[in-house]
Amino acid sequence: MYKFLEKLTKRNKDLLGNPPATLASIGDSVTQGCFELLPVGNDEFKAVTKPRSSYQAKLQKILQTICPDAQLNMINAGINGDSTSYGLERLQRDVLNFSPDLVTVSYGLNDCHGGEAGIELYASNLGKMFDMCLESGAEVIFMTQNYMNTYVKYDKDYATYIPSLCDGEERTAQIQNSGLLKRYYDAAKAECAKRNIAVCDCYDLWDKMYKNGVDVTSLLINNINHPTEDMHWLFAYELFRTIING
Repeated sequence: MYKFLEKLTKRNKDLLGNPPATLASIGDSVTQGCFELLPVGNDEFKAVTKPRSSYQAKLQKILQTICPDAQLNMINAGINGDSTSYGLERLQRDVLNFSPDLVTVSYGLNDCHGGEAGIELYASNLGKMFDMCLESGAEVIFMTQNYMNTYVKYDKDYATYIPSLCDGEERTAQIQNSGLLKRYYDAAKAECAKRNIAVCDCYDLWDKMYKNGVDVTSLLINNINHPTEDMHWLFAYELFRTIING
């Protein structure tokens, strides 16, 4: 059992005698809770952000369903466009300074744009992040992410106002279909294995859906890499399963 879950259940049974538990999540736009991309002019766009619809918020609902009396501190340290390099720089400030009991780490969708040459840096950055979390006394779970688009699904408004975004769809489809994103996650899993860190492998579930004929691109609300609000339940439930399974 994760000490985090033990702490949460003890708090639920005895509020006065036990401190609250703290869970922090660090990652990119998916962790932050970014969804649609809206044109703002001059070939630019902004993401619609709904932190209360993120997998982190949904995980909190699940945990507080099973421990309804326990206060649970949740820290969402996801940032749109973030990568492991920036995550490593801000890990202490945004996460570890709050002394979390459990840290979930989820990166790859942005790092993979570094190509094959970027895998080594990605793995190194994650390893350093894992070590910092473990040295602080926090438990760690690494979560792989969703598929990116497997085909180009041009939107009329995007094509008119944000041509660069449509070009981006072509690039991400190439990355996804070449298996590059999976190779990034394989490198991350290797770093986890060195440290006996659990992997919540959501990418594997997306892969199984795709291989069973599911149109996974239709599950991306921005046509590129942001899952729909409902698909965030998959991340939340799989994280819960990982925590419960210890």
